[in-house]
Amino acid sequence: MAHVYINRVACAVGTTGIGTVTFGSPVASNFIAPASASPAPSDGDTVTYILLDGNNIEIGRGTLGGSLTTMTRDTVEVSLIAGTVGTSKLSLSGAAVVRFMVSAADYGNFLTKTGDASQLTGAVDQVARDMAGSALAYAMASNDAASILGPVGAFRLSDDFETNTLNVVTGGAYVAASDWYANDTIRYTETSTTDSGTSGYGSFTLTLDRAWAVNNEEIITDLGVRAAVAGDYTLQIVQRTSAGNYTVVASVVLTHTGGGGFEYARLASPYTVPASGDYHVAVHRVGSLGTNSRSTAGNRAVSTVASAAAVGGTYAGLTEDSNIVVPVAARRVGGNNVNFRPVATTISADPDDVLGYFAILPINFATIGTNVLIDFSIDGGTTWAAAAVETLGALGATGEIMFRALADVSGQTGTSLLYRLTSTTDANFNYTRCVGVVPLY
Repeated sequence: MAHVYINRVACAVGTTGIGTVTFGSPVASNFIAPASASPAPSDGDTVTYILLDGNNIEIGRGTLGGSLTTMTRDTVEVSLIAGTVGTSKLSLSGAAVVRFMVSAADYGNFLTKTGDASQLTGAVDQVARDMAGSALAYAMASNDAASILGPVGAFRLSDDFETNTLNVVTGGAYVAASDWYANDTIRYTETSTTDSGTSGYGSFTLTLDRAWAVNNEEIITDLGVRAAVAGDYTLQIVQRTSAGNYTVVASVVLTHTGGGGFEYARLASPYTVPASGDYHVAVHRVGSLGTNSRSTAGNRAVSTVASAAAVGGTYAGLTEDSNIVVPVAARRVGGNNVNFRPVATTISADPDDVLGYFAILPINFATIGTNVLIDFSIDGGTTWAAAAVETLGALGATGEIMFRALADVSGQTGTSLLYRLTSTTDANFNYTRCVGVVPLY
């Protein structure tokens, strides 16, 4: 039997649980059931389907049977259940809709067994990941909008930013390599004193500069090291509790390319330095630090400890003297305040509300709906209505999140639809796509 593609199939599903689906009536007069297709498929043919049930989604492959009245759910490519992406089957409520579709797997079986494309790395794999993410985002938006509109029409202002298409980009920049808009900026940087030379560190594996402390109450997102030797370095914020004794409070591993320049690694989450106490940046390299970059001579602590301590762990009995250290740095990367706007699109006059779907990758200090705001206008940007923003769920394993924005525009008059994304208070994020905007009448 064949894997078949059938246009315009969308049927109600009264089935409950995780078993075989029985096709009900088409959801509208412009949709069909599988048995009405021409040319008709056969029992045993396979199809790619999407099941929509409330805010839950299942995309997979199934086999037709029962004289084209049923479909087994053989393989789940990706599902979204209660906001979590995975490969589990939906437990159907009895009020679902099934549609036939083309998925990323139909374009060459690119998806890995995880179903979220997180293991894809090559050029073709990147295409597959983008297709999977786009399909999931559109499915999430279509399903959610259908609960309000019935059959979903065309989304407006949809854009995956393969080119620099926004009309207004203030406070941010288009990143062509990633197909997104970014607003990151360095708010604070401080380094230990350095010079241009190198020195041998013998058997020492860890150094820190006691003459330079990280500012109290500063927020740190990245740690850095200036290294002449390529390799893995563990960079840590440590608190000096007494002479020679230190406690690790934050840690990250950086793979440095060598060459004597500063390179940085991002902490898993920003670290706020307490209001009191002495906090320093330590650098550890397994084996030894070798002949490496150096600071000017000063107060330091050094050790030959074999392994870097974990967060919460300690270094006891470090040697404290006046000599060189490997130069280190701490910085805070935040976000410029932005204004992102597309070119306006023409709509029928005077909708009551506007519903939009946006994919955003929050990075540091960004809370979508609080310090990253979404507004809509139907008069070309003369007046704006603030949207209430909800999180719909993650799109795969890259950190990209789907947000739903709904605004009352009944106080405006016009036919020129726009949205804008603005930010405040250091919010750092990547704007990855506008899935679509729908005026509601």
